Amino acid sequence: IREGTYLLVDEPVTLKDEKQWLQTQIQAQRKGEQIYLKALANGRLIGDCFAKPGFGRNRGNVNLGIAIAKNWRGKGIGHFLLEELIFRSEQKWHPKNIYLHVVSFNKKARQLYESLGFRIIARLPQWFEYNTTYLDEYILILDTKRFQQEKKKARIR
Repeated sequence: IREGTYLLVDEPVTLKDEKQWLQTQIQAQRKGEQIYLKALANGRLIGDCFAKPGFGRNRGNVNLGIAIAKNWRGKGIGHFLLEELIFRSEQKWHPKNIYLHVVSFNKKARQLYESLGFRIIARLPQWFEYNTTYLDEYILILDTKRFQQEKKKARIR
């Protein structure tokens, strides 16, 4: 929140709320309802990401989310975390679709997602409130064939 990021949370979170949220995440992980990965530097959290399958008629789809601390962005951490998250999601759930959301103004995040093989499939006009303004939000879906090709290219380099 202090970094001015495009997170859904728009107010400071208490330590009590954060601990309760973390317990919920741990329980969901243990039940196999999600995958949660984190990146640490010197014992401090610098990034995290999650994958959650849909439910009911959407159970064949997996939603991803990621956050990287401002001073750690652009260093490949997000790419590494998402690549691992996609791999684990495919192994665990064999999803029909892997998707995520991004705010239209978050161009660096969009570049990251597109470099992994995500493509925009929908625009939600004036969907996301940020600093009293409503911004468009995009839904991106992973092109799994392109993702595999990009992984092969990276190994060759």
